Formats: sequence, structure tokens, C-alpha cells
Amino acid sequence: MCGRTRANEKFSGRGHARHICRDCARRPPEERDRIRALMDIEGFLNQRNISPGNIARLKALCKSPDEDVRRQAAMVLEVAELKPHKRGRIPYLGRNVPSLLDRLAQDGLLSHVPFVGSSIAARDEGTFDDIDGEGWDEEPGHEDGPE
Repeated sequence: MCGRTRANEKFSGRGHARHICRDCARRPPEERDRIRALMDIEGFLNQRNISPGNIARLKALCKSPDEDVRRQAAMVLEVAELKPHKRGRIPYLGRNVPSLLDRLAQDGLLSHVPFVGSSIAARDEGTFDDIDGEGWDEEPGHEDGPE
């Protein structure tokens, strides 16, 4: 749950199967639920396909008492309704709903994407042909990607 690599001794008998260390198990249930919900939301966004089951979970999380969980769940639910499949999702959102992409970036849900936030919204015509990245060949005539 905390994401740390822990020794086997740091897990109780019941927590080891669920990957919850003793320190995390001591947290209040509301805090554990909040952490699990935020991890689920981020996981849904990183999946290849946001399934109908995931969409049902996001709708339930939109009713959460925690404001951060509600906000992030609503954003990812909006993404799921617009483009549930991951292939081409970021360029699609950049072209059609740049404000949603900016909100996702501000909440840290696009940390795995090398270009986030207003840089996407500012791109001309939504094309991503001019991405500046390390390792890209800038010599004329070589437009086939990384070296």
C-alpha cells in the first residue's frame, strides 16, 4: 500500500497476502481507503482499457466523502467516457479537451507522460510531431525517431 519494498518480517500473516505492511495496517481505515482509492484511480488511467467495471468503480468513487478522491475520479471518468482505450489517448485529449489534460497534469495523474500541462494545450492544431525530447535526431532528412 505504501509502495515501499519491505522485508517479510514487516508483514503480519494477514497483511502479507494483501501487500499491506504492519505500518500501513495501523493507519485509520479511512486513510487506508483513501490511499487505495487514489491508487485505483491512477491505475485506471494507466491501463490499456478502462473497462465497464472500472467505470462503475469510478462512479462509486465520485460519491466519496474525500474531495481529492471525488475530483480525481470525476476527471478519470471523463477520460473514460471520451477515450477508454489508451492508444492515442493523450494526443486525442490534447486536440479535443486540452483543459481536461491540464487538470489531469495539475493533479499529478500524468506523471508518466514526458510532456504535460499547458505545453500540450499550447501545441498548434493538436499535432504532436514537434515533440522536443532527448535522443531525437534533428538533422534534416532524418525524421524517423530516436537514434
